[in-house]
Amino acid sequence: MASQGFTLLSLAVIVGLVGITAVTLYRHLRGQGGDLRPRASSRDPLSIPDTVTVRARALMDPAEAALLNLVQLAVRDDYLLFSHLPLRSLITITSEDKPALRSVLKAIWHVHVDFALIHPGTLTPAKAVFLDKKNTGQASQPQGEMRLLETLLHEAGIEVVRLPLATPYTVPLIRDLLGLSPEEEDN
Repeated sequence: MASQGFTLLSLAVIVGLVGITAVTLYRHLRGQGGDLRPRASSRDPLSIPDTVTVRARALMDPAEAALLNLVQLAVRDDYLLFSHLPLRSLITITSEDKPALRSVLKAIWHVHVDFALIHPGTLTPAKAVFLDKKNTGQASQPQGEMRLLETLLHEAGIEVVRLPLATPYTVPLIRDLLGLSPEEEDN
């Protein structure tokens, strides 16, 4: 009789543990909305936490986009046109003097070129266009930083062109400012 009581007690303990496990699993899954996908956590760098919102943003404001469209029309037969490229993607800087190299790289790390004209054959940059945003309420490059950028680009053989953003342009005027030959008119 003692062995029968021991078996019933063992069976009751096993049923109880299975029941507790089932209830715990049910509550855990229900707490996550029944979703078996992994939840975002601070330990998982590939997950976006629920508290973070991500959305697309405009690459440029309407005035820059209008000028980009005119520049595209002006250079379409001569160059590939890219906008908002990091300066560091257009040039290679090397030096045996590591502190000097770090200093230059640090100075240009955040700088972008508003428009880059790329030679379609060699795929190397030919011209870097910076928009002068004076009188538009937008920040322009500081003078000292601009001199460094111009020097670096000149050393790399890339022409620097500055275009005031607030100026009204035509395609022939942009071609002239970029040093391109006048477009031939179809008669």
